Amino acid sequence: MGAERLLASPFASNLLSKLSKATPGEAGYDLEGAERAFWDRWRGPEAPDLTMPDMELQALQENVDEWGSQRRIQHGHSA
Repeated sequence: MGAERLLASPFASNLLSKLSKATPGEAGYDLEGAERAFWDRWRGPEAPDLTMPDMELQALQENVDEWGSQRRIQHGHSA
C-alpha cells in the first residue's frame, strides 16, 4: 500500500499537514476532535518506539488499514 492511497482522504492529508509543521517533540499537541482521538489511540503507550523507523512505519500502515476498515464498516461499505 502506497502513501498516495493513504493520503487520498482529506482527514489523512490534513493530519499529515499539521504533523509535518510541528516542531520535533511537539507533534499532536494542536490536534482536536477526531484528529486528536486518532493521534492518542495510535501514539499512546502501545505505540512502537520512535527510534525504530521500520517498526513505526509498519505499525502506522497497519493502524491506518484497521481504522479505514472500521470507517467503511461504520458507513455501510464492505471492508
